[in-house]
Parts: sequence; structure tokens; C-alpha cells
Amino acid sequence: MGYLEINPHDRPDICTVMVKAVVALVAGDVVVWDPTAKDGISVNTTTTADSPYIAGVIVEAIDAGKYGKMQVSGFCPTVKIDGGTTDVAADAILATSAVAGYAYTATGTAGTILGHAPTAVASKTTGAAYIKLA
Repeated sequence: MGYLEINPHDRPDICTVMVKAVVALVAGDVVVWDPTAKDGISVNTTTTADSPYIAGVIVEAIDAGKYGKMQVSGFCPTVKIDGGTTDVAADAILATSAVAGYAYTATGTAGTILGHAPTAVASKTTGAAYIKLA
């Protein structure tokens, strides 16, 4: 069922893919590939910081068990970033956080990186990020 959509908005840097939501997801949710699913397209939120299963950012609301779009590269203005306890600095490298659905400053290694935040984030909010999974 999955498909790759390159340049969906006349932006050569933006790439989205179709995924299946394990739980209901909203735009901006940072998600991981579900390691228990056997289909290779199911995504879920996680409370594991620096998860090696990082998949991308949801770009539209998706009901549980349904399909929708996830962004895997390019500028995304709607990433949920957790700058609530400790600020996320400008140009911080982002990964999954301990708060489900949010990104936070990465402390891990390659394979856990979502992208980077071009500006500082001082609260739990929706912010911008350049997505480049690495």
C-alpha cells in the first residue's frame, strides 16, 4: 500500500510516504516504525528518547488503523518539539523524546537523528525543523 511522494508542493527537498497508524496520530507527531508490526509500514509514537526506529513526522491526522502521509525529508513547519523542561537550542540536532509524539535534542548516534531545529524552542510546542533522517 505504501508509496513515495517526491516534490508534493513544488519543493524538491520535501518527500512524504504513506504509512499506517497504529494509534490515532495528528499532524506534527514524531513517529517511529513499529517494531512489532510485520507489515513494514506501521508507525507509532514512542516514549523512548533517541529511538533507533525513528521514521518521520506525520503531516495529516490519521485515525488508528488507517493510512496517511508522513514526511521523511525537507523543511517541516509543524514538528512537535518538547522544549518544556530544558530549552531546545537553535540548530539543535533532533531525535525522539521521552514525551510521546515529540522531538527533543538528540543525545544518541547516527540512526536516531530526525533532523535539526533552525530556531530555539523554549516550550512544548509545534516548531519548524529540517528533516533529514540519519
